[in-house]
Amino acid sequence: MRGVLAGDGRAGLPARDVLWQAVLHRDARFDGVLVYGVTTTGIYCRPSCASRKPRPGNAVFFAGPTDAEADGFRACTRCQPNTGTGVDPDLSKNLWISSEY
Repeated sequence: MRGVLAGDGRAGLPARDVLWQAVLHRDARFDGVLVYGVTTTGIYCRPSCASRKPRPGNAVFFAGPTDAEADGFRACTRCQPNTGTGVDPDLSKNLWISSEY
């Protein structure tokens, strides 16, 4: 599994605890910036998805749907993370700086 290990500098993602808090709080500010995959189901979702949250150890983070699908995950039918628009890279950068998790 190639999931982005948050905080290791790949894909410019912030620390894993920041990403996990975004998932727990269903923070829509992270939608279009990253997706998370659930290793036990093979499904990836938007951070704001209303689905049941996985155990922290079963979640991996990806910079986008393409990365998740390349790793063998399939899109959630509830939140449809493989549809929609991207986010301006400058907005993404500012999001990491201003995150208060």
